[in-house]
Amino acid sequence: MMASLSDELLIEFSAADRRAAADFCVAHIEAGMTLSEVVDDAIAPAMAQVGGLWQSAVWSVADEHIATGVAETALSAAAVFHRPPPSRGDVLVACVEG
Repeated sequence: MMASLSDELLIEFSAADRRAAADFCVAHIEAGMTLSEVVDDAIAPAMAQVGGLWQSAVWSVADEHIATGVAETALSAAAVFHRPPPSRGDVLVACVEG
């Protein structure tokens, strides 16, 4: 069974490996995922797992804080490489009275 994106990212969070977590997210952005998909499919679920580990006392507060810092780094890296879809430009709509 393949690990989910969040499970893979949780490994980097557990190892406190900022570079690997950032590289993971950037690689998925470069492979075509949107920033929203990376957040929704990897970062947010991994952080939910971090919360569960802390809540069940498997992880300490320090472990949780370290994982949060790694997640912030990964999100920042993904945001830098994120390329929003091209815009067709702005539209201005105006009406005259009457």
